[in-house]
Amino acid sequence: VSTQSTGDNPFQYIKADIEGSDAETRRRSASDFVRALCNVKEQTVSGIFSAYLGNLLGGNSGNKWIDKEAAIYIVISLAVKTKTEKHGATTSNSFINLVD
Repeated sequence: VSTQSTGDNPFQYIKADIEGSDAETRRRSASDFVRALCNVKEQTVSGIFSAYLGNLLGGNSGNKWIDKEAAIYIVISLAVKTKTEKHGATTSNSFINLVD
């Protein structure tokens, strides 16, 4: 799923995203990489990416929706430690505040 396909067919882009058909994408690979880093140094990685999230959401780039989408995937990658298809997230990162 590319950013160009968003403009061409936004419904197909959302459908592919919801279905999880991004198994072989850079986004999925990056998410898996962040999770693997959290398995080794959870507190350090959480701090680094939390600061990066501030930059993404506070930036003045022209592609705000891309930055927000990236921020959502980073938060999910950081926050969810284990998940199941039936129950969703089963354990979460203790260094990420999910309540506020």
